[in-house]
Amino acid sequence: RRDRAYVCITGQLPRLELANKIDNLFRPLATVHGLDVDVALVLSDTDNHSVNRTGDRAQRYFDFDEAAAELDALPGVRVVNRGLDDASAAPVVTPKYLEQRGRDSTMKPEETLERVRNHVRQFEGLARCHYHMVRTGERYDVVHRIREDSGYYGSVDYAEVRRLLDGGEPVYHPHKQTLDNWRNMTIVTSGGCDTHGGINDRSAFVSPLAAYDYFNHPVLHMYLRPIDDEVRNTERFLRDVYRRTCRLVETATFHAFRIWDAEGGEGTTFSPSDLDCIKKIKRDEGGKEKKEKQTQEGGDRRL
Repeated sequence: RRDRAYVCITGQLPRLELANKIDNLFRPLATVHGLDVDVALVLSDTDNHSVNRTGDRAQRYFDFDEAAAELDALPGVRVVNRGLDDASAAPVVTPKYLEQRGRDSTMKPEETLERVRNHVRQFEGLARCHYHMVRTGERYDVVHRIREDSGYYGSVDYAEVRRLLDGGEPVYHPHKQTLDNWRNMTIVTSGGCDTHGGINDRSAFVSPLAAYDYFNHPVLHMYLRPIDDEVRNTERFLRDVYRRTCRLVETATFHAFRIWDAEGGEGTTFSPSDLDCIKKIKRDEGGKEKKEKQTQEGGDRRL
């Protein structure tokens, strides 16, 4: 049996980027590692911005079928849903979350409200991912989610991702209605940058048993669980939600950043802050390789 992956891309159709994902995720998984890859495109035909940004890309896809056809054409990849999602126009907002998000902020109250509404829309999109996953009826070996406007710095190393997902100690989960409550509930996110006191929410790899919690708990806990007084952003909120039931792992195995159009419209790049982060990653990798080489040389001399 070939391993099977479920990938959910969430966000807004006008901001969808696929070229980087095809080169660094879908082709490596399907061609190099031999996985069957099911993809759900949980996208709305809106262009809501919680903050003003520079460097946004020109719109590439104008209907769902166009994007789905590009992915369906890849060997080993199939899109499992059809049609765009309807994003909530004015989702209900938790007063405490809204108050804490606006605390010490320079944003106007109406801007803070719209930003929080976008957070809720993001969480609703995650829940839709789980809906489409369950409807396939497939048994998955790995689950992945990435935002529509994000891509990877380098190809995803599936073998290392599986090692991180499978190598952890099981987590006791008393709320699962099973005979064996000890489950491998692992969520792996990229570390080092864009964590803002929490976790990088651009993408994550998830053990299949943790998929329900990963996709559904953010919107459930937004309304049903207490929100910590120190929560000021999505990254911190998600960290607090996930670590209630799952093992959180930060890794340098993969890095996800927001994709920008390069200057002059030739190709794509990352934001200046992300490029600074990539430089840091390269420095860290170079230092690690140098240390490993010195250790190896020292060992050779002692033999």
